[in-house]
Amino acid sequence: MQILNIHDTYAYDRYIEEYNGAEPLWEDIIDFDEDGCGFVYAKEGGGFINPQGVILIPLVYDHYAIFKENISVIRLNGKWGIITRKNETIIPFEYDHCRYPTDGKIIACKNAKYGILNHKNEILLPFRYDFISNFSEEYIAVCKDGKYGVINWEEETVLGFHWEYAEIVGDYFCTGRTSDLFYNRERYIDDAVFCSETFKCFTKDFQKIDFGIIDLHQNIMFPFISDFKISNFNSENGRAEVSKYWQADNLPEDEKHFVADMSGKKIPFTDKFPGDGNWEEIRERINLLIWEPEKSYTERPLQ
Repeated sequence: MQILNIHDTYAYDRYIEEYNGAEPLWEDIIDFDEDGCGFVYAKEGGGFINPQGVILIPLVYDHYAIFKENISVIRLNGKWGIITRKNETIIPFEYDHCRYPTDGKIIACKNAKYGILNHKNEILLPFRYDFISNFSEEYIAVCKDGKYGVINWEEETVLGFHWEYAEIVGDYFCTGRTSDLFYNRERYIDDAVFCSETFKCFTKDFQKIDFGIIDLHQNIMFPFISDFKISNFNSENGRAEVSKYWQADNLPEDEKHFVADMSGKKIPFTDKFPGDGNWEEIRERINLLIWEPEKSYTERPLQ
């Protein structure tokens, strides 16, 4: 049994600096999960310990990680793979990136191309796509040659590749198309994350993208009014979560983040919207307005 000295961790140094030399416990500097396992960085690398400082998984990894359902997506020597809580390798460390499994399938990137694996590291979808947003039992939303579309598991195109973004949302698809607006390149050059495939709201040419919901026949189910992708959509009542004006610092949160109906009309909340930092409360109210609109939030007092 090997025990790590708390003084040998980077988290200890940060804690001492922030709290003027106060001596911490492990729980003060490490986030432990329900099984008492927490990731820590030391001089030799990163790994997992328990609340007594016992090293559970060797300090050899080079990126922060957590466990979900007893597996961890983690990086070793610059390459990503998946391990168990016993440090057994499920997916070998040969990928540029990989995600946590969904229904036994893993989206991964190798040599700058995306594909899909199973738990045995067998290829279910070849590594020939620029990006994969997500998948369902029938379809996969992918990017190819800079444009998004939707294919089936036989790689037949079911939604043409002419979108700036595509993602499966239930039985429908969130897609993005360019507007006539271009953002100021000099002003937003440092916000390149907003043109990345994960947080996409403008193209690499800084052209604004509008997001809406369509069906497989490209009928519009929810208008193209959101500045970010729409993942929260109720097809039965046509309500969706909308994000707008991300670059406007002077607007209240309920002007930038709200629920709208299928015509694009904003649906007001029944009482005062919580402060900008109270995201748990904001999320609860939005979900209630979309999925259980018959329940008034005012029936439950604010905490």
